[in-house]
Amino acid sequence: MTYTLHQLAAGSYDLALDGVIVGDVVRDVTPGGQVKGWRAELLDDVPVEQMPLPFSGIEHRFPCRSPSVGSNTDSHRWTQR
Repeated sequence: MTYTLHQLAAGSYDLALDGVIVGDVVRDVTPGGQVKGWRAELLDDVPVEQMPLPFSGIEHRFPCRSPSVGSNTDSHRWTQR
């Protein structure tokens, strides 16, 4: 099971599992423009037992370690599990 991220725009990625788009990863930004973190979301709302690992819900949030940069390093590590 291999996830890949395909950049769509700054702070927005398609999330592919074995070559099939299953969700997206987007940067969470406050109205003032501060980066809060990242959010991965599945496209389909399926029962938990049918969700691809490591999802345990339709959405997963990643805190941003470097808000001024807005790195997606945490989401990248998560997709490598």
